[in-house]
Amino acid sequence: MAEIYFLDLREREASAEFFKDMEKLYRRAGFNLFGNIAIKMHFGEYGNLNHINPEIAGFIAIMAKENGKPFLTDCN
Repeated sequence: MAEIYFLDLREREASAEFFKDMEKLYRRAGFNLFGNIAIKMHFGEYGNLNHINPEIAGFIAIMAKENGKPFLTDCN
């Protein structure tokens, strides 16, 4: 059975504690990303609040930079 990792993003701001939890999740999941790494996300539309916080996307890119070359791509 596959392991599932979960971080509840409801009602959480991008604080130091939040990023500490994100890094713990990233390391626990054992990501070994090499080469070009696409971070696929929705950049949002006017009036739509259902998109990833840019600070979170940036943090994920920083973590991915340890082993590869991350870039952001839209998934409209």
